[in-house]
Amino acid sequence: MSKEMLVQAFIDADLIGNFLEEMRANTVGQNTLSFLEGEDGPEMKVDSSKSKEFIGARVEGRSGFFVKTAQALMSLSPRQGGVWRVAAFDLSEKVAIEIIETLRLFPVEFAFACTWGEFIQKNKLVIDSQYGTEESWVGLNYNNYIPGIYWKTLIKKNLLNNNLESEHYNVSFDAYSIYLERQSRADQWHASDSKSIADAFIIPIFDKENVEKSLIGVNNFLDISDQLRRWD
Repeated sequence: MSKEMLVQAFIDADLIGNFLEEMRANTVGQNTLSFLEGEDGPEMKVDSSKSKEFIGARVEGRSGFFVKTAQALMSLSPRQGGVWRVAAFDLSEKVAIEIIETLRLFPVEFAFACTWGEFIQKNKLVIDSQYGTEESWVGLNYNNYIPGIYWKTLIKKNLLNNNLESEHYNVSFDAYSIYLERQSRADQWHASDSKSIADAFIIPIFDKENVEKSLIGVNNFLDISDQLRRWD
């Protein structure tokens, strides 16, 4: 499979330095991390002995940045409540697995790896109205619902409500998270796969169909925007 994978994670600010150091340590022969203030550089190489201090200054200042490893370019940006989003795109399947396996070592709020196609199908909404076509990413507020169950998914243990068994996913209980691995290939998924485990969690699993139903007959731009805010 070509570089069609992505990884997204939401992780506490205090853990960013440790996560990136673990990523560096897992990359053979790489003793430095390359930092970029913007996606296109310029690059600033920081030795491992100074990387935590460098990262800490940016996290404290809530200043987003990019980190480049030998295999991936990762975007790090602050969110509410002291949480940061870590995102890496256009990855090979091997690198996506390496990142998600590293994230398993930490108490993430939520994390997943999947193809662009799966992410678009589950969380991107395209709306045709009298004002034109509007595109919006929906269902990513992990405080209100589980954004989705993807090819690889990490969910906080305290969200578990009932026994979790599935014919579609292998389930592991890590130190901090529940790890679900879909048994099919990364490019093979069905929207109904996760419905059998919806009752296992104390918050719902996001379903884009609910957004689409709420927009039936809604054509006014302001009304559409109001509806979408419910599904951020």
